[in-house]
Amino acid sequence: MSRLHSKQDTEASVKKDNNRDWINDIFSYIDHHLQHNISLTTLANEALVSPAHFSRVFKDITGMGLTVYVNKKRIFKAKELLITTNYTISYVAEKCGFESIPHFYRTFKKYIGTTPAHFRKEKVTK
Repeated sequence: MSRLHSKQDTEASVKKDNNRDWINDIFSYIDHHLQHNISLTTLANEALVSPAHFSRVFKDITGMGLTVYVNKKRIFKAKELLITTNYTISYVAEKCGFESIPHFYRTFKKYIGTTPAHFRKEKVTK
């Protein structure tokens, strides 16, 4: 009986590792395509799994939905660009994949608590 449980645990572990293999490729894909439209369907096709399966596994592994994850990655990149470059805020928004300036401002303020311009001013002057 003990061997049976051990074998099932090993099979479950291998299955989990296979999930992580394609999900790691997806993390890399997201990192390299932040400036583009990233949809659940696109990523599921890239991973060769159904959108429902993709969504379930993604949330299990990251603890958050795809949209939240992508927005956090975009905001992280925006923060980096605001601190290290003199790009205009609209250019930073475009480089990070935001469809509009208002959407960028709303999302930035939601996650950071301030506007991109105020964030830059505070970080650059310190």
